[in-house]
Amino acid sequence: MFHDPLLGKDTIISRVNFMFRDRLEKQYSIGVRLLDGNLREFKSHEIAGYREGRKNYYSRRLQTNGEVRQVLLPRVYDVDSVTIYLFIQDDGKRKLYGEIGSRDSLLFPITETDNPLLAYLKEFPIAKDERVSAYFDELTASVGSFEKRHRVARTGNPNYITRFRWGIMLGASLGKADVAPFAYADKLLGYGGLFAEIPVYESFSVRPEVTFCPYAYSSHQTSEVGEVNAVYHRKDISGTLLFRYTLRSFKGKWLPFVQIGPELNFVLDKSMESARRWIDDKGYTVLNNEIHPVQTGTALGLTAGLGTEYLLSSRHSLFFDVRYRYELEEEGLRGLCLTVSLNL
Repeated sequence: MFHDPLLGKDTIISRVNFMFRDRLEKQYSIGVRLLDGNLREFKSHEIAGYREGRKNYYSRRLQTNGEVRQVLLPRVYDVDSVTIYLFIQDDGKRKLYGEIGSRDSLLFPITETDNPLLAYLKEFPIAKDERVSAYFDELTASVGSFEKRHRVARTGNPNYITRFRWGIMLGASLGKADVAPFAYADKLLGYGGLFAEIPVYESFSVRPEVTFCPYAYSSHQTSEVGEVNAVYHRKDISGTLLFRYTLRSFKGKWLPFVQIGPELNFVLDKSMESARRWIDDKGYTVLNNEIHPVQTGTALGLTAGLGTEYLLSSRHSLFFDVRYRYELEEEGLRGLCLTVSLNL
C-alpha cells in the first residue's frame, strides 16, 4: 500500500515484483518493478505496508541506538489489541517490538528484563489466581511464550497451562493369555510404574511410561478321558509411549483425554507347567507333570484408550483412564486395563 503525498490517500499496489537487496535494507526501503518494467523505490515512510508471500509487513516507528526510525517490519503476532513485530538491528541480531492498541505511538522493545507485555497480562482478572500469576511471571521475550500465556488470559481458563510432569501409576488389568495349547481364562491382575508427561503443542502431549507387570494365569480342562490343569507365569518390564490429546477447553477440574501409542514389553521371566490326570486301559489313574519350554525376549503391542484428569491443586493431578492393550504376537496378552496416576 502506497501513501500518495500529493493526494493524501493510500493506494493499493498489486501485481508487482518486489526487489530486495538484503534483509536489513528492506526494513527501510523496497524496490518495486512494475508491469511496464520500470523499477521504483519506496521509502519506509512512504508506504503503509506490503505483503510478501504469507507474511505482512507494516511501517512502524521505533527507537534503536538512541534514535527514532521508521521501518518496515514483519508482523509475527496479532491477536486482539496486541501486535508483535520482528526487527533486525544494525549488528544483525533480531529483536522483538510490540504495541498494544494504538498504531501511532512508538513500538516498545520486548526484552527479558523489561517486557511490558507482562504488565498487560497481569491486568486480566485471571491473574489474581496464584497459579496463573506464577505462570505469567515465567514469561520470556519470545512470541511462543507470550502466545501461550495470552491464551490463558483471554479465555480465562487456567487449564491451558501446560507443564512437564512426572509421577507414579498403578493399574489393574482384566485379560487373557493366548498361549497354545491351553486356553487361559480372563484374570484380574495388577501392575505399577512411573510416567512422564511432556507437552508438545497446546493440547497435545507425549506420555512415556515404564511399568512392572507380573502375570499369572491358570487353565482347567476336562474330557471323557481325564483332566488337565495348567499354569502360565510371566514377568515384564513394559515401555509405553502414548500420544495424548486433552480437551483443555473445559474450564472445570475435569479434563477428558484420548490416547494411543505403541508398547514394547521386555519379558524377564516366563514359565508354563501342566499336570495331566487320566485313567489308563487297566483302570489305573495316571498323573503326569510337564514343564513346557518357553522363550523370553520382547513383545510389541498397541495401547489405546480414554480417560480424564482431575485437578487436585495448582501442581498435582489425578489421572484415570481405561485402555485396551493388544500384543501383536500370535501368542500374546490382551485385555482391558484401568490405570490411576498421580503426578508428583
